[in-house]
Amino acid sequence: MKRLVVNADDFGMSPGVDRGILECVRAGVVTSVSVLVWDRRPPSIPEELIGRCGIHLRLTDGPSLAEVEHIPTLLGPGNFFASPAVRCDVRPEPSQVRLEWELQMEVFKLACSTPTHADSHHHVHGLAGIDDVYEELVAREGIAGVGLHPAQVRRLRASRIRCADYAETRTPEGWQGVQDALDEAFRHHETVHFMVHPGYADETLAQRSKMVSRRQWELEYLLSPRFQKWLIWGNIDLVGMAQL
Repeated sequence: MKRLVVNADDFGMSPGVDRGILECVRAGVVTSVSVLVWDRRPPSIPEELIGRCGIHLRLTDGPSLAEVEHIPTLLGPGNFFASPAVRCDVRPEPSQVRLEWELQMEVFKLACSTPTHADSHHHVHGLAGIDDVYEELVAREGIAGVGLHPAQVRRLRASRIRCADYAETRTPEGWQGVQDALDEAFRHHETVHFMVHPGYADETLAQRSKMVSRRQWELEYLLSPRFQKWLIWGNIDLVGMAQL
């Protein structure tokens, strides 16, 4: 059996992103959602996402939750770095990563006491040193994880952490490119995690992300008859992170 988790990242990024993700959830084409925690206020999570949402842990993009003096190796001038690529040469201290992510998890659980999974903004949980903290946190919470490469999948499963066989994180151009990438993944794996970023462009999104037009394209693709036909022709079963 082919099983596909369609997970929408970045819920909480902007009103337009949230609206697009909810449309995909209601249409039944997004099965799981990763929610950002921006500050110490619990995120606003619609009732219909309870049971299908997890936390999108941040170490990039925006302010930290921990006091800046407690996490100096994670910060640029007052905020997280915009992405892992623009970090300075300071290696993130695992204890500081742990402090920040535990705070984010605490705030998330005020809005949703039972997260289905945890992954990370800009895939930072796949980086050396940070991956250990991530795996420790996910194992402690007893929730599903996302293995970004084969070695991480093996590590997660060795710790009895549920995850898909493979995570498709690329963003091929065009409908055919996406479907070819997923077809290739299913030639080697039974369960595939498909990371998507649907959403409508708005002013908040333009301020927070360089991925703007791509989100609307992904929204249109996921809601298209073409994607539905591909699922049917491929005999692919859509599942959420809770079902792994």
